[in-house]
Parts: sequence; C-alpha cells; structure tokens
Amino acid sequence: GFNLHYLFGTSNRSRTLELPITAGYLSSRVDEKTTVNAFSFDVGFNTFFNFKLKRKPTETDKTPTREYQVVIGGTYNYGSSFNAQFSQLGLQYPATGTPVDTFQLNPDLEGNITMPHGFRFGVLLSNTEVWKVGVDFNYQLWSGFRYFDQPNLNFSDAYSLHLGTEYKP
Repeated sequence: GFNLHYLFGTSNRSRTLELPITAGYLSSRVDEKTTVNAFSFDVGFNTFFNFKLKRKPTETDKTPTREYQVVIGGTYNYGSSFNAQFSQLGLQYPATGTPVDTFQLNPDLEGNITMPHGFRFGVLLSNTEVWKVGVDFNYQLWSGFRYFDQPNLNFSDAYSLHLGTEYKP
C-alpha cells in the first residue's frame, strides 16, 4: 500500500519576557510564524496466512481441528525534507501592555524542515472465532529531525511496543 500526505498550515508560537515597570525596563515578546506546504508519503504491506492444528476432541468440543490466522504488517514513513517559511516579529511594551516598538527579527526566512523516518511492524495471531493477540513495534528516528538547520536541536529516537488482546466468549 501507499499513502500520500499533504502537510499544510501555519504554526504560531510566542515567547514573552515580563519585566517590572518600576525598574524602568520594557517587557518583550517574540512572535514566531512557520508556514508549511509539502507532500510526504509512506509505504506499507499487509499479508496473512491461515493454518489448522489438529487436536483431540473433548466431550464439550467435538471439533478435531482449530483454525488460526497470522496477520503480519508494516509501514515505512519516508522522512521527507521540505521547504518552509519562517518569520519572527519582536514587540517591546511596558507592563501596561500597549506595544511601543516592533521590529522584524527574521523577516520571511526560507529554509528546510526535515521530518524523521519511521518504521512500524505488527503481528497478530488469532483463533478466528474466539481470541486475538497482537503486538506492534514503532520506531521514529527523531535524531534526524531538523528545523531550519538549527544546531541546538537535540532529539532522541523514539520507540514504543504495544500489546493487545481480544476475547469473545
């Protein structure tokens, strides 16, 4: 299988430094805006196979065989790098709140954002009529994430393991 993603939108972030007016300082705020329009994709596979196990019939269950199914699937998310726009606007104001000065820190900067690669893999075993047991493993290489080539980003890779079950009496 194949999934195509369209990433779009604007992310706004504000950072504020509040100082007391009695000291004669101005407080400041930096408004950051990041805009993205890009495509990304992931690929995956899914397969299954059925098998039967013979067993001795009991008094309550006369069925000599049980049917089981194994489902295996996985995905790979391509960690794409795409262009984005970034701007920063600074504001200075007294504690009363009305801005007295504005300035562009980074007007309309263009750069790249690199999203991490990711892998997912899962296995499901089921007695098709009664129970299911599944396990999924996810791994994202966040150490490869880049945001406008900022050198101080220090992300660690992330992984998770999920276990689930279902029982139908």
